[in-house]
Amino acid sequence: MNRLNVLYLIFFVFTLLLASISQNRNLIGFFFMIILAAVPFGSKRFMVNVFDRYKTLYSIIIGISILVWLLLFFGIPVPGKIIAPLNAVKTYNYIAYPFLVIPNYLGAGLDVYFQSLRFCGPFDEPGVVGTIAGLMLYIDNFNLKDKRNIFILISGLLSLSLFFYVLSAIFLVYFLFSRNVKVVYKFFISSLMALLIVFSMQNAMTRLLIWDRLEYDKTQGMISGDNRADSSLKSYFNSIQGTSQYWWGVDNKRQLANFSDSAGYRNAILSNGAVVCIM
Repeated sequence: MNRLNVLYLIFFVFTLLLASISQNRNLIGFFFMIILAAVPFGSKRFMVNVFDRYKTLYSIIIGISILVWLLLFFGIPVPGKIIAPLNAVKTYNYIAYPFLVIPNYLGAGLDVYFQSLRFCGPFDEPGVVGTIAGLMLYIDNFNLKDKRNIFILISGLLSLSLFFYVLSAIFLVYFLFSRNVKVVYKFFISSLMALLIVFSMQNAMTRLLIWDRLEYDKTQGMISGDNRADSSLKSYFNSIQGTSQYWWGVDNKRQLANFSDSAGYRNAILSNGAVVCIM
């Protein structure tokens, strides 16, 4: 810890202290929040070791989860039970299997059917799987020589996460044209990507869950897949801009719970305040 790192540590502690106050945490909550300030100062060897062990644990759990999902997909019965959602605001429950949950969406139609096929693993949303898979593979440069990454890649593909597919596509394009890749490989991978795009655009499920969400919605002024905030959250957020609640966070927990279905920067500002988020 040199002098500069000590200053950084003080800054991080102060920022997390403000966040704890904004969130009205108790003493235990304060401790668990502020101790996170130490994370950036771990040695590189320690960080790599933690990541490697986490990846091993995660790949084993997600591998078992994929196996259970495939058994169910091919009609092989697996014992399960109905469980309530962790988020009380959600209007649907889950069917829990060993190391796997499947959202039990209400309603009928292709949209509901396709959504229920998306792979959640042991998490409450498929986007969690897609985000973790995308970031871990990106860190490892999509190195499939590591067998653990194969399970992580399959989980990301099955999640049909928009984040995962976009991140993977960006990485592939970057890899092909920024590294010393043979022309033959460039042609082969580019052709494979083109075929996958054509196939996925013609397939009803992937078109609905991926491509339709990338279309630009002129009425909303954003891509149609941006469902991070509903209209009520946007309206409330705009109404408090410039007030103390905007700068230091909303202290009404019930009000925050009303927007728990959304997940984006607005939620972060409502919970922590714009000052903490900017810091």
